[in-house]
Amino acid sequence: MADYIDRNILCQAYIHIDPVRLDDDQAIQLKRHLEAFISSRGQFFLYEQVATDVEFKEGSLKVYATIAGALYIAIGQYGSFRDGVNFLAQDTKRLAECVVSESLFLSRSRHDNTVRAEARTGVVGSLKGAVDKLGQIRSELGDVPLRSSINQIADIQVTIEKIIGNLRDSNDPPFVADGLCAIVEEMLPHRPPHRPSSVDREDVIVSYRKQRAELVSFLKKTSNRKRST
Repeated sequence: MADYIDRNILCQAYIHIDPVRLDDDQAIQLKRHLEAFISSRGQFFLYEQVATDVEFKEGSLKVYATIAGALYIAIGQYGSFRDGVNFLAQDTKRLAECVVSESLFLSRSRHDNTVRAEARTGVVGSLKGAVDKLGQIRSELGDVPLRSSINQIADIQVTIEKIIGNLRDSNDPPFVADGLCAIVEEMLPHRPPHRPSSVDREDVIVSYRKQRAELVSFLKKTSNRKRST
């Protein structure tokens, strides 16, 4: 796969076909067609400056089709951060599935000789998972033991730190941190709602507030640090 220095992998399509019904010339034509196909679809579904790559592995036919770009551009064109994450996740999944279908069609491959076919959403899928998890934590506040919510906030912080740490475009960390910080501050109240079935001890409430503050602090520091460099 190509080394995208300043771009994130937005989505990938992986197809493994065996036995191969194409000769060398047909394989070359397939590769050229897919390169043009994902380039045009990537520019249409995402944005014009996305990078695309198609790699073939010899032997049984293995196709790796990759689309890479910047989140701050791809998400920013949709409007709000949360809507952008949701819509981009849908578009990248649709795009990856289109590439899988096109590859199978052009190679005249059906289920009997398709070893594996995957549509992967890359960093976009991970980011949507984090946003969805924050929504789940919010919906469960007041209905589950507060300790459980505290642990989930700690876990999602680890996930978010990993996502941001793997972003390649220098403009993406502050953009993603700002967006996630707004979601955290909106979804996770400073003081958790009271559970009618039990009374959380004050020390547990303090722990919740500390865990929430730690996540918000990380996001704000990440955003400010990245902007100043």
